[in-house]
Parts: sequence; C-alpha cells; structure tokens
Amino acid sequence: PIGIEGRARRFPGMVGGRPTLVVSAPALADEIERAGGTLAGIAGRQLQVWSNGSPAALERALEADDQTPIAFLTATELRDTPSYLSLTWTFGLMKALGLLIGLVALLGTLLYLQTRQRERQVSYALSRRMGLGRSSHRAAVGMELSAMLAVAVLSGVTLALLAAIAMHDRIQLFARAPAVPLLRVPILLVAAGVAVLIAFAWASAWLVQRSADRMDVAQVMRLAR
Repeated sequence: PIGIEGRARRFPGMVGGRPTLVVSAPALADEIERAGGTLAGIAGRQLQVWSNGSPAALERALEADDQTPIAFLTATELRDTPSYLSLTWTFGLMKALGLLIGLVALLGTLLYLQTRQRERQVSYALSRRMGLGRSSHRAAVGMELSAMLAVAVLSGVTLALLAAIAMHDRIQLFARAPAVPLLRVPILLVAAGVAVLIAFAWASAWLVQRSADRMDVAQVMRLAR
C-alpha cells in the first residue's frame, strides 16, 4: 500500500511530464532484497545523489555510509557546458533585442507626442483661455501616456508568460543530469520596467507641458484660421 504524503511540482531528476517516484533508499533496498533483486540492478548500477552542499562534504558523507562515489558534477560545471551556454547566449541575445525594441517603442512614443502636440495646440490654447490649468493638462498627458504604455507592457508580459509556460517543460539541457528548468517569473525585472515606463510617461508629459507653455497663442490662432 502507498500513502501519498505530498506532491511536488519539481524535484531533482524529473524529466518533462514523466512521473517520478521518490522513496526511502534503505526501505526500497530491503523490499527489493526480499524479492530476490538488488537496488543497483534495478537502477542500472548507476545511482545519483543530489545535494546542495559541497562535493567534499558529500564525498565524506557517502564514504561514511560505505558508498564509493564515481564522479561529481557541480552546478558550476554544468553552467559551463556548451548546451547550457548556447541557451544562455540565445536568451541574452533575445534580451538585447527586446531592449532595442523597447528603445524603438519609446522613440515612437516621442514621435507620437510631437504629432499630437501639433494637432492640439489650438485646443490647448482655447482651453487655457477657458481656465484649464497647467497641472491639469500635464496630468492628462501623463495619464494618456501611462495608459498606452501600461497596455503595451501588459500585452507583452502576458504573451511572454504564455510562451514560457508552453515551452519550458520541453527544454532539456543536460543529458548527464536530466532535469526540467524551473519557471520563475522575473517580478523584480517587470516591476523595474513598469517603473521606468511610468517615469518616462511623466517626464514626457513635463516636456509636452513645457513646449505648450512656450508656444505663441496668437500665432497658433492665426494659423488655425
């Protein structure tokens, strides 16, 4: 009989969506011995021990348990393998392209502001005559830009998460240490990006307001006729 003690979404040695059985090694060895087999024979004579400690401490612990380790593979060594480096370089290139696209988007926003500023010079001049305050106009521009950028960020983050959820279980990095990468949402990075965009929106609103304050109302009204 088997009693389920808990469920883990990720565990060392898991590969894709294949089931992984985690049991006590001594208890399993006793049961296999009663059945006339050996634990080494069942496991193909290749047992793996995963540890968060140092290789030296793990080696001492194994030797104290009358076990002879054949080889050690550390996380640092895995990160230096070609399969891992090719993936990290690919993601690094994608990040660089994403940053470039973001800068292009911000430049497009500035061009949009310039076009909109020319279109609404007359309306702003008339609104000022009717009592519109500078702070109200600046706040309106800031909220308009913030809403535009918020929609863009929300769309991009949502699509990126959906793509990551669909693909990360299919990435197999290491043949020697089969495992599935963890899906971790970069909350701090997303928050930093949102903060930068909000700062950009309100800085742009300040520039728009400064340009509006400098315009010649009489000249604008003459050109509008």
